[in-house]
Amino acid sequence: MSESPTSRGLQPEVDRDLPRPFGNFTLLKSIASGARGEVYAALRPVEIERFCALKILNEETAKRPDFVSGLRNEATRVVRRIHGNLVQVYDIGLVDQRLFFVTELVEGTDLAALLAELGRRREPFPVDVAVFVAMEIAAALSYLRRLSARNGEAAPLPMGLSPRAVLLSNDGEAKLLHYGATVSALPVRDGLTAPESGPARPPSGASDAYLLGALLRLLLGAGGAAPAPRPTTGPTSTIVAGAAPPPP
Repeated sequence: MSESPTSRGLQPEVDRDLPRPFGNFTLLKSIASGARGEVYAALRPVEIERFCALKILNEETAKRPDFVSGLRNEATRVVRRIHGNLVQVYDIGLVDQRLFFVTELVEGTDLAALLAELGRRREPFPVDVAVFVAMEIAAALSYLRRLSARNGEAAPLPMGLSPRAVLLSNDGEAKLLHYGATVSALPVRDGLTAPESGPARPPSGASDAYLLGALLRLLLGAGGAAPAPRPTTGPTSTIVAGAAPPPP
């Protein structure tokens, strides 16, 4: 499950311990929680205090040496990305052995919540909104792709796409929440994954095209049903990933 830094819903139960400090930050409200950790609305300690979203990863994730190493290697690139269709990541750090991300706080909702609400109302997803969202996310993916080519190095490109990672602001913006390739490699239950990507093959332009098509199908398909997930283990996925399958 991917937790999104939106102020929407603020539905979780009231935490009587809030507000409370977390390092130099002040946690104000719980926004979401899931398998990876918790997200809070917080005050960011800069010259002029401003609101931000603070995603605190769970302790088990923070204890994985490979994860921490990967995060450190790409942290600078993730923080330097600036694009109108990407949720801005301000900082990545560690407090009391808890890894955290600081991002902009998007006033609005996420795509998964909107789909759920429309499902409850039995209303179709508006075609014009679906096309708009796909175009905005395409712009974000294109920016990441250009950034990778310009720098001559692998940019932290998405391995998949979760509806929870598509944020819709009250100002009519669509933004992709992407913490980097290290976080993207963690299992996501509701993510869309391109068959062109896998352990032996990094995401490509073909992956982007598949993800956008899958996103549109998710929004416009009957009942909002997601494309059938591809297998992530076994000979089929091994062949797709570009590696030799095991002997029968």
